[in-house]
Amino acid sequence: MTMSARCWPKRQSKTAVSFYPWMAFSRRRSTTLYVLREVFSGTVLAAKNMKSGSAAELQTLILSVIELGFPIVGIVSDGQHSIRLAFERLRPDVPYQYCQYH
Repeated sequence: MTMSARCWPKRQSKTAVSFYPWMAFSRRRSTTLYVLREVFSGTVLAAKNMKSGSAAELQTLILSVIELGFPIVGIVSDGQHSIRLAFERLRPDVPYQYCQYH
């Protein structure tokens, strides 16, 4: 699920993105739900179930949000290495912060 630009109520001049993985288990396999959320409004920008969560796979999800044209000024996540690596490859100039709850 990825929101289109017209679903966004009002573009802000600055956007901070939080990126969290949630584990989901079924009988046969486990997947992780990755969610990209805009910090100030709490709006979910993109979410996807993934098996591996590799940096390359996460970059496709992140690119879908970047292509919407939101100016990303900061990134918050739980510190998962593949998330950090994916953002470093796509947006090396954007500051990264670990989640304060982890």
